[in-house]
Amino acid sequence: MEEIGGCEPGLVEYSTIIGRLCKDKLVTEAFKLFSEMIGKGFSPNVVTYTSLIQGVCCLGEWKEAIRLLNEMVGKNIWPNVQTFTILVDALCKEGKANKAQAVVQLIIQRGVVPDVVTYSAVMDGYCLCGQVDEAKKMFDVMVSRGCAPNVFAYNILINGYCKIKNIDEAMNRFKEMSRKGLLPDTITYTTLIGGLCQTRRPQDALLLLDEMQTYGQIPNLFTYSTLLDGLCNNQYLDEALALFEKIETAGLVPNIVVYNSLIQQILLSEDCLLKCKATPLE
Repeated sequence: MEEIGGCEPGLVEYSTIIGRLCKDKLVTEAFKLFSEMIGKGFSPNVVTYTSLIQGVCCLGEWKEAIRLLNEMVGKNIWPNVQTFTILVDALCKEGKANKAQAVVQLIIQRGVVPDVVTYSAVMDGYCLCGQVDEAKKMFDVMVSRGCAPNVFAYNILINGYCKIKNIDEAMNRFKEMSRKGLLPDTITYTTLIGGLCQTRRPQDALLLLDEMQTYGQIPNLFTYSTLLDGLCNNQYLDEALALFEKIETAGLVPNIVVYNSLIQQILLSEDCLLKCKATPLE
């Protein structure tokens, strides 16, 4: 690393550039700079190690991340909540929610207080594996430890319940949000609309769309396409066509998913009509 303005770079400069390299996924270059820094007698700190852990996690190398975590602890450099959260998120994305939960327990043992982002990462990991009950347990642990869930945390749990078609429990969490003064966002409503359609409740999904707009949440194209696909799959062609007009009125440009859903349902309806006409009356 070259001198900056005639001055030899120090720990702060090295850590800053290592962080930037890791964010750009230039992890090999970051490790070269890390070795150079140590060679010049600078001891890495929690910021340096956290950047490297984030870098290897972005590449899916969670084992290397754990090695770095053990290395820093061995040097009496204690990870902070950001370090742990990055590792927890990486483990969850690899489908290793149990390992992630073990890391959370380690956080607590070390006296580091996990935040809502950390807990949410573990919840998301369990939901990705279809273990929504475990995600709910983690949610309850978060609440019991005085960490207030936010809209993002609720959305993870609601999405988890919708994926396993437990729409009633998803709606319970939705109502709980409102009781706690949290305002559901577009993601919340879109997820529930999809869940209602999957459980053959398209009329309720339409009502939820109206409620969403009443409370000031603007549906986006994904919201509309989710509902339109659900209406088509449940043979609600008239409602789907009416919704298509709403999409255009809202100034949104329908994508191929919207057109495919409509075309498929129209063809099915016409095929059914032709079969009915061809069937002689007894």
